[in-house]
Amino acid sequence: MTSGWAERTVRSKQVGAFAVVASRERELAAPVTLESLAGLGWERPFYGAALWVFMLGFAGFPLTGGLFGKLFVFSAAYDAGDWWLVLVGVAATMVSLAYYLNVVRWLYMRAPVAAPVVAVGGSPPRDPLLATAVAAAVVVTVGSFFVVQPILDFASDAATSLFA
Repeated sequence: MTSGWAERTVRSKQVGAFAVVASRERELAAPVTLESLAGLGWERPFYGAALWVFMLGFAGFPLTGGLFGKLFVFSAAYDAGDWWLVLVGVAATMVSLAYYLNVVRWLYMRAPVAAPVVAVGGSPPRDPLLATAVAAAVVVTVGSFFVVQPILDFASDAATSLFA
């Protein structure tokens, strides 16, 4: 019943993070590495903040839908009597924090790699469709934390109507 909600929340973070990384790759015309993300939070504040929100959501921090996603998965495992699975999940979450927070560290706490001088124009043109998609993914990632009960009620009603 809650898996659809959790899946949409995870997909919004994945799509949003992929969009930010793809925009950076298009901007640099090279594959993206952690080094190429250095300073993105200061160069492109909107995309940097969005990627920061997505990484915190992946890690399951509060104020993102990732918190409830992890909570629902862990509580389902505990209710099934698999407490050892909850311990493994919590340990894996702690390990993943290093990966996700490392990306945030590179966004804001590392000096950007020297960008090549561009003859004309300077920065790449704005892409309003990409910015809209990233903004929508941020809204879903953060909004799913605040409106979790109406989403769960809707999913429950939908599932009940299918089996009635």
